[in-house]
Amino acid sequence: MKRITVTNQKGGLGKTCIATNVARVLARDFNKKVLFFDFDLQANSTDTLSSFTSELTVYDFLNREFSDEEIQRVVAMATKSNLILIKATTLLADSDKFDKNVCVPMFLKNLSKLEPYFDYMIIDTPPTLGNTLTIAMLISEYILVPLELDSFALMGLDKVLQTFANVKRLSNSNLKLLGVVINKLVTVRKRQQDLLAEVKSKAGKYLLNNMIHTSGAIQDALSKSCSLRELVKIKGSTDRRAITEFYNLTTELLDRIEEN
Repeated sequence: MKRITVTNQKGGLGKTCIATNVARVLARDFNKKVLFFDFDLQANSTDTLSSFTSELTVYDFLNREFSDEEIQRVVAMATKSNLILIKATTLLADSDKFDKNVCVPMFLKNLSKLEPYFDYMIIDTPPTLGNTLTIAMLISEYILVPLELDSFALMGLDKVLQTFANVKRLSNSNLKLLGVVINKLVTVRKRQQDLLAEVKSKAGKYLLNNMIHTSGAIQDALSKSCSLRELVKIKGSTDRRAITEFYNLTTELLDRIEEN
């Protein structure tokens, strides 16, 4: 199982958008089994992926050992669906009180029981540096950083890259930067073109080639808890470019993981 955390220490950059759409593409287009964790108290991914929800929560994963019966119920769900959501709960509000030395081993112990049945783990994280983000990085192999092209977002990029470097140096030497993905792109704006050049200088080889343009259909799909393809049945239309962009982005991510 490949373990990916989607993170940035600034809100509004589309972590949930990137995480949930990549998970959907992996499950649908690449026939991969995906175990999705919503570490964010705001629970946007939990709402968006509500049709894939298991009975287990992120709080459960971090704080108690699962019974064989609980594991088997998730395994049974995975035989019917390629995507399974482990939902966020309000109990994550106390996450800063969690003991990482207890929660990380407990999470990994529970995960080990499900690992044979899944190809990918994806974690959506809160937009601040705290216990949940640190724990996510400790249990992952890769981080994926969504980024919007504005000055404040660039400052957030510096912070998340520093956090990544610190965790890798001090606690998880196996952690890798999978890439930086530009989201909400409007390339006709001169300011965005200048900022893109600045991101290229900062991120170097980690800047992904595939980017996601701004699209009302993406937000519609998130709010209606459906995929971009399913939006046609609900609204009568969708954004074919967005579907293609997420497919190409996921393909690039898979290629990078294969290279590693």
